[in-house]
Amino acid sequence: MAMAVPLHNVIDQRIAQSSLAPVPPAAPQFTNTVAQGVFIDNAWPTINVTGIGRPTGPGNGAVTVSKTTVDGNAFKAALSPRELAALGWSAGRPPAADVDRAYLGWGAERARRRPFYAVCDGFACATIAMLVATRNGLPIGTTVEWFGMYSGGMSATGHAITVVDRPAGSLPATPGTWGNTCVVVDQWYALQAGGNPSIYVNGAAANAAYVNWLTAPGNTLKLMATFTAGTYNWLQVPAI
Repeated sequence: MAMAVPLHNVIDQRIAQSSLAPVPPAAPQFTNTVAQGVFIDNAWPTINVTGIGRPTGPGNGAVTVSKTTVDGNAFKAALSPRELAALGWSAGRPPAADVDRAYLGWGAERARRRPFYAVCDGFACATIAMLVATRNGLPIGTTVEWFGMYSGGMSATGHAITVVDRPAGSLPATPGTWGNTCVVVDQWYALQAGGNPSIYVNGAAANAAYVNWLTAPGNTLKLMATFTAGTYNWLQVPAI
């Protein structure tokens, strides 16, 4: 019987077929032209060794930053009147299925397009939509989660990541309990630091540099929303 393809290989291949895949630069340092295909906003100087950042050069004026219209607040158990208003839901929160559709639909549209230019939550949204869409390559029933990383306590500054196949019963705030097969997908980070967007946080294949960055003192990880591969029959994200 043929061996199953490792989860990180499936994810990396799917990202390579989407708008999140950059055109490889000719040199380590380069101009961020539209032909490159994908860009990042809010670069962290301490990890950005590739030079990928805002679009520059000819045609960059036509590239706008993509920010999700449904942020992490939408999935909170309870929302304040101010949070509801900020999301455009002054009359009350829509049904959960409608919130999921709005979030995944936004990500699906961006995953199909080039060029892609976004902050971390945009990358996470497009990644999640790709992975849970029909014919996505992931086994049906695989959990795909949206996590927030808050720096300096539960403040407005932080990061968004995608966590795939986290074991049931593991502690959301403690990556060390997520097991050796759970994969974090962070294309926003990978574009800056170089390397693959799918990252193991435990076991022999763990990326120690990434784990140290993600779990540095003062950082808090929080599960924001959970999605399941193969359960959204309406969601189509074809390869580019």
